[in-house]
Amino acid sequence: MNQAQNESGSQFPGFADQINVELHNSESYGTIEYTMQDVNLSASGAASIATIPVSLNGSYYVTIKHRNSIETTTANPVSFAGYEINQSFGLPSLIYGGNLLLMNDGSYTIYGGDVNQDGVIDTGDMSPVDNDAAGFTSGYIANDVNGDGIVDTGDMTIVDNNSSSFTGSALPSPMDLPVVTTAIVSEITYNSAVSGGNVVSQGGSEVIARGVCWDTSPMPTLTNSHTSDGTGTGVFISTIDGLDPITNYYIRSYATNSVGTSYGENLSFITLENTSQCGMIMSDPRDGKMYNTIQIGTQCWMAENLEATLYNNGTPIPNVTSNSEWAGLTSGAYCWYLNDQVTYGNTYGAMYNWYAINTGILAPVGWHVPSYDEWLTAVSYLGGYDFAGGEMKETGFAHWISPNSGATNSSGFTGLPGGYRSSFNVDNTYSGVFFGIGYIGVFYTSSELLGWNGEYYSTNFLLQGNQGAISSLGSGEKQYGFSIRCIKD
Repeated sequence: MNQAQNESGSQFPGFADQINVELHNSESYGTIEYTMQDVNLSASGAASIATIPVSLNGSYYVTIKHRNSIETTTANPVSFAGYEINQSFGLPSLIYGGNLLLMNDGSYTIYGGDVNQDGVIDTGDMSPVDNDAAGFTSGYIANDVNGDGIVDTGDMTIVDNNSSSFTGSALPSPMDLPVVTTAIVSEITYNSAVSGGNVVSQGGSEVIARGVCWDTSPMPTLTNSHTSDGTGTGVFISTIDGLDPITNYYIRSYATNSVGTSYGENLSFITLENTSQCGMIMSDPRDGKMYNTIQIGTQCWMAENLEATLYNNGTPIPNVTSNSEWAGLTSGAYCWYLNDQVTYGNTYGAMYNWYAINTGILAPVGWHVPSYDEWLTAVSYLGGYDFAGGEMKETGFAHWISPNSGATNSSGFTGLPGGYRSSFNVDNTYSGVFFGIGYIGVFYTSSELLGWNGEYYSTNFLLQGNQGAISSLGSGEKQYGFSIRCIKD
């Protein structure tokens, strides 16, 4: 095999030329599973490839492409189950459609002359070769069909001969099989997820089965776990369960007709941590923040204040630092005490107005901001208003200012005196101002209370350093900035 030339000499010293090699899905040729670019060919026409992922251990059509030759593929799918795979392209019996050219010396070669790479050698290839030959164009270019470094009559002859016999690619038909796409994975939990797909075309016959298949290795097939989600064309939804927590899964849709099974795109997702067992650390998937959890009666609570700066759909929560702007808000927002995250954020969490709670997407997925009644359930379980405050407050004076009366933290709630941010003040003196850190901790509920004037107010629960009781308030302005504790759904 001659070395490909450019205007100065050999294009690839030590090698004859370069090709691209593709692995195509054995049941749907149109699906390319892996591509190897710029593979070196030796003078004998051999190539060695050592970069194929071990996960690709199924059977694939092996296709070679060259800059000005006809796309050529194996007659049948080649198994990649072994450690070393050898595949020849030297005989028509090994090539799909027997699509090789017999040379004068009795050897076979792939067809050259498809310079525009449209799958057929015709006048569309002859014209650019003819134009470059007239100008004696040189270099390693597609129009130099014989690879001698210059476009001339030798290249024109090859294109002319192959175009006269209407030489074109012979490839497995992808349309005999169904065409299906994979839906984005959603509603991911620690043991389940939702995906699906869309059967765009049923192919040569009716689709008799469809669904998704998944595994911890790429390119799952029907030999792996899979769903069955009806027949025919169109959109379908697939729910998968029985998954392991914190595990990377691969998933793709499938559709089967009488010809065989085709697959959609290969997607991946990671299941969440299993936090269903209260007392374990819970990870908020939107920011990776870890929260301790505790059991109070039948309820599972966060044992730390919420720090989220995104809603659970990924939308940023506005961080409002201006006092006057904060006091006049009618939409969701958050802040840090004294607008200083470094000093206060990691310990006391963020402060939110009630409008952020009312979006319904403030808490992590699987959790929610507790209602007034849910707070009252916890308070009752801990002995009622007179005693629950002490059982919910952190002990000592690391954060509470003395006397921190009655504090035992027997519940594990570890309530902190994070203070609050005020709402609108009639003379604007204290509007949006921060108060009370070290002395009080105020926690919003998701519930509203109808006031005497016909307006609805927020409700909250209050821990104080000078008493062991807990108080509930039901006439709060919704612009106040309070702490948030979440409870598991």
